[in-house]
Amino acid sequence: MLLVQELPNRADNDIVVASPTHCYIFPATTVLPPSVRTRLKTFFGIRVRSLIRLTSWVATHLRQDLLVGRISWAGGLIAMATGALSIDPRSSTIAAGVTGHLGLGYRQSVVQGGMIRWNTPVADVIGRAPHILFHGTSDTVLSAIRAGGLITSAPSHWPLGSKNVVCLTATPQIGLKHAREAAARRGGAPIVIACVKPAVLGVDWDVNRQLVQSKRVPSTNGWFLTQEAGLFSAPHPIPLSHIQGVYSPDAFATFSAWPVMP
Repeated sequence: MLLVQELPNRADNDIVVASPTHCYIFPATTVLPPSVRTRLKTFFGIRVRSLIRLTSWVATHLRQDLLVGRISWAGGLIAMATGALSIDPRSSTIAAGVTGHLGLGYRQSVVQGGMIRWNTPVADVIGRAPHILFHGTSDTVLSAIRAGGLITSAPSHWPLGSKNVVCLTATPQIGLKHAREAAARRGGAPIVIACVKPAVLGVDWDVNRQLVQSKRVPSTNGWFLTQEAGLFSAPHPIPLSHIQGVYSPDAFATFSAWPVMP
């Protein structure tokens, strides 16, 4: 990853855009100057004139394979532009590359039935699928999970895809987002289950449909894109012995403070 900077002086709210090949940092301005527009086009294939348009390329699902964020040098964090399939700093190789250059962690937020906010410290930016992954669901199925683990034959709460697999996330807060969606469909309260990473992981259905098959995203490498998004599918059941804990999630608390379900 090549680091390119246009920073005579560092300032909070500097912008970073990164791909597997380039990490580009420049001062925040409402209207992007010609030099910035040229480099965004050259490095990332993006043609934009305004900063708000640049961030919307991620938020509106156009280029969710890119890391785009505002840097807080003093706070040691990058506030990332996020969407449903955005870069997950825990598993993303791009995020790990940026951290290697800058030594910064990440702050993310997702609006889904209310704001979910969290920080990913530098130590948690590992650039691969973590040893512990997370599954969000409703407590209406908790007794079945405690009896037989996470099974692939259970009815999916997704109307289209993700059938015959267990859906897993790299980050517990994204598991919370999915848990809220499951509870909205099935009733009950959201719960997040932590489990040991299965021996076999596949590409997430939404990643395949919206990123791998997208004409706007240059890469068609499903494993790369699913790892960048931190979304995985397990084709085999996850036994009860691999479940590490069941949590009652709190959108405004760190994962370590989430209550464990009795």
